[in-house]
Formats: sequence, C-alpha cells, structure tokens
Amino acid sequence: MKGTIFQKPLEFKLNVEGESWRQGDGVQGTLLVKNHGSEAISLKDIHIHLAQGRLSKVRSKTEGAFKIQASAPISTPDDAEKFLAAGGELQLPWTFQTDRNCAITDVSTSLYILYGQGDAADKLGQIQLTFHPYPIIQEFLKTLTIDFRFVIKYQKFVKERLEIKLEPPTAKAFNFLECLFLYFYIEGDVINVSYAFQVKKLDASAASVDITKQSKTFDQSLAPHEYLMPSGRVNYTFFEAAIREAMKVVGA
Repeated sequence: MKGTIFQKPLEFKLNVEGESWRQGDGVQGTLLVKNHGSEAISLKDIHIHLAQGRLSKVRSKTEGAFKIQASAPISTPDDAEKFLAAGGELQLPWTFQTDRNCAITDVSTSLYILYGQGDAADKLGQIQLTFHPYPIIQEFLKTLTIDFRFVIKYQKFVKERLEIKLEPPTAKAFNFLECLFLYFYIEGDVINVSYAFQVKKLDASAASVDITKQSKTFDQSLAPHEYLMPSGRVNYTFFEAAIREAMKVVGA
C-alpha cells in the first residue's frame, strides 16, 4: 500500500508492507521524505503515527477524527543533525506492533497510518489499514458458522472489545433464538468470550398469547492449553464443546 502527500517544500511517500492484518499483527514500512526547497528543513516536526479513526469524521474532515495509538521515532544516520538538506531525500523505516485488542476495520472505525509534517493529525497524510479479528477468534467463529450453521451479520469494535452478531440456523431447534451477540477480550493468551443470547418467549394466558424477548448471558475464559493442541494446531473439538456448554443456557 502506498500514499503520497505534498507539504511544500516537502514531499512524503509512504510505503506500507501488506494489504490486511489481524489484531496483534505488526505493521511496518518506510517513509521517503524529499526536500524540494532551497533550504535545509528540520525533521523535528515530521511524524509517523498509528491512529484509530472514526470514519464519519475522517470522511467529513472533522477535527478530532483520529486518536493517536503510537508514534514511530524519527531516526537519521546522524541523530545530532536532524535536518534534510535542500534537494535531499531521506528514507525512514518505521514499525508498529498492534495490540490483540486493537480496533478492527468496521463501518464506523479503523486503524490508520498518519504521516507528514505538523502536529495536527487531521492535516497529515493518511492510509487506512484493514484489520480483522485475532486469528484464534476467527477459528472460533469458523466453528460457529461451519459446525453450528450460524451466520455472521456484522462484526465491530465497541467499547474496547470485539462485538459480533450472529443469526441462528433455521433448524426448528433454534426457533426460540432470535440472535446471538458475542463479545471478545484477550488478556495475555486467554480469550474471554461473553455470549448474549436474545431469546423469544411465549407468554400464554386465557385471553392472549404474547411473545416477549429476553437476554440470557454466559461467560467463558478460553486458555491456550485448551484451544491449542500440543502440536500448536487449533483444537476445534474444544471449541465445539465450549459452544455447546454455552448453549445449555438457552436449552439448545
């Protein structure tokens, strides 16, 4: 992925290695800075940031669209002289390590690389990064969608955790279940998952039959020695058993 901006007299060319990432992945690349001016330019105001952006504000170019997550240090061959000579150019390597609970790319938010000169984040160049859920979470979801026939309706980042909405299969055994919300948060190597089953309940009386809705919840903490086999492969049998245990809350 590449991007270019001009902030006279400087030209910035950003190169990002890769096209998509998963929570916890590293992101790296280079920033090429060219000085088209006739005088040397200080590098002290040049920045490379990893930021979380609110898409609606980014599109409307509203101030405060970005929240800086991390900043890459600007290093030069001679740190004592952080100036770029007239007509000169400098290639700056950078890298960021994302958190396993970092934002994924959804309809409202995404991670970005911001680059350029100045302290105003919304005035810098920007490249949107496509982030997906943590790999083990993706494997957990495969068990739900393949073995249990649930359908993912959306996945988004809400209140510092991953929220996923799923629709149940059409089988008669799930007629009472309207949808399932899953919430994931990782602590170390332990994956904490909260289930919120939205169920339909029939309330019958002599005069009428009403359908009410209620939420039934269940929490699990999945440890690496459980969800990984000694070989390092994913233990899908464990995931299936964990899901079946959670479904006992609603009698499924």
